[in-house]
Amino acid sequence: MKKIIAAFIITALMACALVSCTEEGTEGSVAESSTAQEVESSAADIEVSVADESSEAVVESEVVSETVDESEESNEGEREEIAVKISMEYPTDELLADKDAYILYDDPDTDYSLAAFTTDTKVTNFRYFSVVATDTWSDDGGLKIKEILYTLDEFTPEMTFVAEVVFTDVYTCRGISFVDANGNTQYYGLYDNAIDDSIGVSRKDITEKD
Repeated sequence: MKKIIAAFIITALMACALVSCTEEGTEGSVAESSTAQEVESSAADIEVSVADESSEAVVESEVVSETVDESEESNEGEREEIAVKISMEYPTDELLADKDAYILYDDPDTDYSLAAFTTDTKVTNFRYFSVVATDTWSDDGGLKIKEILYTLDEFTPEMTFVAEVVFTDVYTCRGISFVDANGNTQYYGLYDNAIDDSIGVSRKDITEKD
């Protein structure tokens, strides 16, 4: 009988031990599963965060690219005008005596005063032309090129251009134009000063002839 009781006790103890081990194993599995889920969730959050940051970076990059493209187009459409000083004065007898020292435009149909032009900067497509007023009510007379009288492919500081000029009290009758180093065409009208009898050029809004 004692042996039977002892066997029963041993069996009960083994059953308790087995249940305890099973519960610990289950709790361990649950803990491990929970930890794995937390790790996977953290990894997913990190991937989403990285993806969001990457998307924001791509969007910012596209915005910067578009801004640069618009800036380049704006710069191409608005080229900076180069400052050019064109001087006009009555030529001296010494200059006119040396015919190799200047380029002359001599109007065969008129006999006007001569003027000498110089520049401080190289320009291209230098033109000397007559001007007509299309709007006599405005200060500038609505000036337009009437006829191109003379053209130089380039005009440099080493050159002097001499031409016959004519002035009136109504509006500018003669003008010049040239293209600067940035490709801008600049227009000037010729004037004389009745007070000190000087002559010169001034910027004018002159349109091309039809």
